[in-house]
Amino acid sequence: MLIDLTCPNCQHQQEFQIYPEINVSKEPALKNMVFNFQLFKDTCENCEKIIPVAYATIYHDFDQKFIVVLDPTRQKTLTEVNQELEKEFGELKGYTIRLVHNPDDLKEKIQLRDSHYDDRLVEIIKQYYVASALDKNPELKLNAVLFNRGLTHNEIVLITADQQKLSAELNEEILNHLSTLYKKKIAELTLEGANRIDGVWVSHVLETKH
Repeated sequence: MLIDLTCPNCQHQQEFQIYPEINVSKEPALKNMVFNFQLFKDTCENCEKIIPVAYATIYHDFDQKFIVVLDPTRQKTLTEVNQELEKEFGELKGYTIRLVHNPDDLKEKIQLRDSHYDDRLVEIIKQYYVASALDKNPELKLNAVLFNRGLTHNEIVLITADQQKLSAELNEEILNHLSTLYKKKIAELTLEGANRIDGVWVSHVLETKH
């Protein structure tokens, strides 16, 4: 689908292709286009500035029974997401479904799935990395905390308010410990259908260990 895009820098108008559904089972090349954000940015033909493009889409991997709904408006409820998916695809038995609000989180969820990590556990372990970073520097301001799949190792990346990146290798031993410690609570707080697994969700998990 083509949309009209206006450059915020010079007001030049051009067309941009968006994907209301990113079906990587039918078009595998789209996955790398998500990873490099090619689907969510364009270059102005006039001034050559990068134009970020935010739009709603559904990432669908039939082979892995995996769906990520991207809602940049932050307006959709989990109930609405489930209703829309059922209307579009019918019953999605056995699917893992996630709701995210930006392309960074979309990329992260896909990388975690491909790496065979439980995104719920990784979201919990992020809090340990944040606490460690703040313990070293209480004045640290963070914009985002993301999982990154590297060539030789996987890592947690903390992005500061001034866009610096602080990274540390993902600790598998701690991850396994968290799996045992919070197994029951994670199961209780994971809903049927779509889930929004983020810092708010983690705060509920950490309210009690049992």
